[in-house]
Amino acid sequence: MNFKNMYSYNLYENRKSLTIFYGVIVGIYLSFITAHLTIHGDSSIGGMEMSSIIFLFVVGLNSFKSNFHFGLTNGVSRKTQFLSYATTVLTLGVFMAITDMVISRLVAFVVPPNNLYMELYGLRYTSIVGPLSFLNHVQIIMEQFLWYTFLYSAMAMLGYCITLIYYRSNLIMKWIVSIIPFLLLFVALPYLETITQGAVSRFIGIFISRAMGFTGQSVNPLAAVISFIIGYLIFAGISFLLMRRAVVKQ
Repeated sequence: MNFKNMYSYNLYENRKSLTIFYGVIVGIYLSFITAHLTIHGDSSIGGMEMSSIIFLFVVGLNSFKSNFHFGLTNGVSRKTQFLSYATTVLTLGVFMAITDMVISRLVAFVVPPNNLYMELYGLRYTSIVGPLSFLNHVQIIMEQFLWYTFLYSAMAMLGYCITLIYYRSNLIMKWIVSIIPFLLLFVALPYLETITQGAVSRFIGIFISRAMGFTGQSVNPLAAVISFIIGYLIFAGISFLLMRRAVVKQ
């Protein structure tokens, strides 16, 4: 079994969950549109992007153990398994970015959608004077597509990385890994905030803002795309290192 076979297997494994996910999404949108047309009120709908982020994160959490056992049973090396999953994640990111954008634009003919991307980066396009040209539309579509693709891919890889951390940990390490985030958030951070007079939270806020492309009065989604790519590569690197010596566990 080679890379192509494992890649195809990964996509095949996700087909059912994708079908159910978008079946639910389309059903929700159709129900809302029907209610909107019946009531004739002013309303809007959104949240599909957050649903996709959560969905892909969960996909990442559930994509290692069974596939890892299946791959080793069929003589697939750990490296090939990892590369096939990393490619699968990018493929799912591309597919779901396109699908979400298409659904959002179709819904916009009936109900104004609350688009997460435009809510964050709409200011970037308000400076365009007059009606949007063809090139302006292409720019918006391409930047939105890249933003969604690498955000989705990074979240799926994060879920995969977390699963691998738990898979490689013994019981004590699992407790430590689980407790550390809460200690950092509710103990270490408040303490540092007190002794630095809020400097830590200001630094974190500035760092996140710049990573997401918010600098002063300007916004740049491509900066966020670069951040998502870096996050994807970091999670992928950690996952690969953890996977190299992983053994089969029941």
